[in-house]
Amino acid sequence: MITRTLLLLLLLLLSPPATGEEGKTIAVFPFKFMTPDRNPPDETERRRLAMLKEQLEQALVAAGYRIVDPKPVMGEIDIAEFSLRCLDCEIDYARELAADLATVGWVEKRNNVQLAMTLGLVEVSTGRTVREGSAVIRGNTDETWKRGLRFILKYQLLGGER
Repeated sequence: MITRTLLLLLLLLLSPPATGEEGKTIAVFPFKFMTPDRNPPDETERRRLAMLKEQLEQALVAAGYRIVDPKPVMGEIDIAEFSLRCLDCEIDYARELAADLATVGWVEKRNNVQLAMTLGLVEVSTGRTVREGSAVIRGNTDETWKRGLRFILKYQLLGGER
């Protein structure tokens, strides 16, 4: 009996501390796309926006979040239409889905070689941004887009100091 109690106590002491995020639900929305001249994203940019959403979902699952698919309340929506139509609709959609958190992100194409990426995690119950990160991207390739999101996730949203 004492041995089992000591073993249980040892396991508890050696377990990593809970982050508080384990098991929280998060509605992951498409990244919005903006340009100074308000042009919609081209096919390559649409593909990259979808790629970012997939990369984000994978990272959030690895961090212990449970992904809530927004399609039941949004339906199939075009990326360009979403960027123009949805200003702050993510929180309303996430509330309908009973998610704990929602992602709000966008890519701003400043010119052909410089982009800015911003991503926030918003607490649905309060509308308060609980974490936010951004990166300036030099180069307009699949790899630079992925690297920008990896930087935000590793150093600003999921890893390191908070």
